[in-house]
Amino acid sequence: MGDAARTSADLDAAARSDAAATAQLRPRIEADLAANRVTGTAESHLAALETAVRSGQPLSQLIPRARNVLAAFTAQRLVYEEKYTSDRAAFEAALRSQSASADTRANYARFLVTEADLNRRAYSVEPRPVIEALRIGMNPGRELSRALAVVDQALAANPNHIRALLMKAIILDRLGRFEEGKPLVERAFRLAPTNPEALRLRSEYLWSANIDALDKATALRTPTIEGIRTYDEGDTRVTETTYRNPSAYDQGRAAALEGAAQELRAGARAALEAAIRASAGTPEGFALQAEAHSVNKRFDEARAVLQQGLARFPHSLALYEALVRLAKRTRDLDLEDDAQSSAFNLFESTAGPKLRKAWRAILRSDWAAMDAALNDAVRLDPTDARIPAYRAVALERQGRKADASVAWFTALALEEARLSYDESSVSAGVSRSPTSLGLVLALRHRAIGAANDPAAILDLAKGAALHAQRINIGDRSMLVWRYLLPDPAIESTPGRDHAGLYRWAPNAATVAATAHVAYGRALAASGDATTARAEFEQAALWGQPAGVDIARSAGASAPSDLERDFNNGVATGAIAEAYLEMARLAVADKDMRTALDYYNKAVNAKPSPAVRRELEQVLESIRNPNQPNPQERRRVSPFGRKKNQN
Repeated sequence: MGDAARTSADLDAAARSDAAATAQLRPRIEADLAANRVTGTAESHLAALETAVRSGQPLSQLIPRARNVLAAFTAQRLVYEEKYTSDRAAFEAALRSQSASADTRANYARFLVTEADLNRRAYSVEPRPVIEALRIGMNPGRELSRALAVVDQALAANPNHIRALLMKAIILDRLGRFEEGKPLVERAFRLAPTNPEALRLRSEYLWSANIDALDKATALRTPTIEGIRTYDEGDTRVTETTYRNPSAYDQGRAAALEGAAQELRAGARAALEAAIRASAGTPEGFALQAEAHSVNKRFDEARAVLQQGLARFPHSLALYEALVRLAKRTRDLDLEDDAQSSAFNLFESTAGPKLRKAWRAILRSDWAAMDAALNDAVRLDPTDARIPAYRAVALERQGRKADASVAWFTALALEEARLSYDESSVSAGVSRSPTSLGLVLALRHRAIGAANDPAAILDLAKGAALHAQRINIGDRSMLVWRYLLPDPAIESTPGRDHAGLYRWAPNAATVAATAHVAYGRALAASGDATTARAEFEQAALWGQPAGVDIARSAGASAPSDLERDFNNGVATGAIAEAYLEMARLAVADKDMRTALDYYNKAVNAKPSPAVRRELEQVLESIRNPNQPNPQERRRVSPFGRKKNQN
């Protein structure tokens, strides 16, 4: 991959385990490294790639240029997963030592807890209801259980170890065992009344207890329903509800709880103020001061304190994470993305949060804000194909078709290069996760829509179908979030704050079927009806419900609404298009019985309004076989849009 530093470090580590084997392999590895080494910056190679796209070079020549962008950036890329693996291995090695102290174990527990926090180590670019962990295989429950075991070992060695007591309280809280953690915090506070961490946690626990007491008081003061009676009075249906008002005893208990809550609030504020004094002048101190302002809804003061802290500690992860929390409270989405981007890029090179900011700007057609966000994104990770892809979406919205086409092909070359970068001649062509193929398939379809040359369209569609063949049938129901790109027509809603609506990603079956339909259309347009029909049939097979033998003919019944709604791996949308195209081919062959069969299957596959209009024309040809075939009257691009014939 062109990263001499990482390769040398890995070779040195391997040599310590097996010097002879490493010595034998080192010359070949170093030769490969030399072959992949590039000079120049990633930005210069990206500019060269865009120039090549504008000059009309084919995709096969663009991909090697895109690989240069990736190779040039690899050496400077920060990879969180590598850092996590290295740090965890170092802690585990320290624990195996006989001299492992309670300090070491408590620090390891803190590390595990921090790295298992999805709020701090996960995000999503697409407006989806789930977030994506920065680390593959992240399992918060399992990692917190490991942290609990480690901290118990620390407390076995030293029952009064302050950090171990506090870490155990935090872990128990994260595992939903809040009540078990409170005594540990109080114990740590008694042992170290000026410890900033103990004071902060004590403040959090007291504040939580205050909320709990207020909730109970509110419940006691709320009238309760004793009974509900429904009866008829003439033509009117009457529902009568009987309430019981709180008793004097309930009112007294509520007042006592409210008094206790007031004391808890005072204690929480006092503990927080003490924690601020104890950690004054540190990043944690600035973060705590901002928290105090935020709790009292003095958000401007909180932001000013954090900015002051970042001026002194510009690489403080704690301060950026505090800024993220403040932005969430104030619903300042742009501030949240900027702060999260700064936080993540301390340990992981990613354009993700800036892309999310650009996505929202596209939805509200704020092109200046979009440009600023994407320019920031390309500085953080010039290899991310989503950057030119989002720019292409915006350029199309502005009617700049030629510039959009350049952006689409730049994005596609980058994503194809990324896919090929981690493959050998052995692994190329074997099945891959739909997640890793989602963006390249989306980009190929958009590039097809931007292309004018039939040969280029055929090549793009063929590549999409080859990628689709790598999707394993067992992954058919997997949601392919990377297939989504910003779409103001779907997401923008009047009255919203342009954060966008959640969109549901297509499943892998739909993505694969769409690719085969596109290739079939390109083949049909080139005159190869036989191979086109095979592609349409392959697309239709993805419309079979899970558990159905997909090798059987296309004559199987369409899936039910229930099967579609519960996403059992049934493709939607593209299936109606596949049957439509097979009906057209049958009409061209004058086989009206088969054409009608495919027509009915297309109708049962719940076609879109546009496809339904196409089907009406096909039905007219079936009823009147002597009129010109719609397939002959116009050609439809693989992307599904009509193209004028010159």
